Parts: sequence; structure tokens; C-alpha cells
Amino acid sequence: MSQPRAERPQVPDGYGMPDDDEGMLPWSWAENQLLTAANYWFATVRPDGRPSTSPVWGIWHEGALYFDGSDQSRRMKNIAANPKVAVHLESGDNVVILEGSAATVGPPPPRDLAE
Repeated sequence: MSQPRAERPQVPDGYGMPDDDEGMLPWSWAENQLLTAANYWFATVRPDGRPSTSPVWGIWHEGALYFDGSDQSRRMKNIAANPKVAVHLESGDNVVILEGSAATVGPPPPRDLAE
């Protein structure tokens, strides 16, 4: 799997944000934050276009975030209608934000979870 691309936030000129990659943290740092997190904030889009956020328990495993939820929950209904999501961790200091698409997968074999 290729490493995700790090991006700086878009901020107005004069905020002192560098234009280059200097000072950007490596993917290994971000992945460690994901591996040690238990809570993730999901941002999804309701069918009428309004945003929706929810805290979710999850696990980062082999380069992917796994989470569950009832197909009757607002989050899962939103994902079924539009799989585009943004996910971030609880901390406002050690920031990791993921953007992409969610997909339904079956559970991994029990031996994978036990290791």
C-alpha cells in the first residue's frame, strides 16, 4: 500500500504557514496516532446535504480503519447513500485527519484479531 499524502491546511496569507513540506510529520507518526486511538470522529453527509458528525469506537489495522454500526444509525445510513467520509482523532493538538470513502466489509477471521 502506498503511503497517504500529507497536506497542509489552507489558511490565509500571513498566518506563517510554510508553503513547502518542511516540518511535516512522517506517515509513521500519523499511523502511530491511529494505532493508539480508540475513538474517532466521523463526518458524513446526510441525504439532504447537511453534515453529520459522530464519535465512533474503531481500530486501525493493516492500513485501514475498522468500525461497526447499526445499519439503522444515522452514520451508516449516510454512508450507504454517500460513502465519502472525513475522520479525525479527538486531539486538537496531535491532529490526524483522514478523507476518503467507507466500504462495508465482512469481519476478519478471528485468528487475525487474536494476534
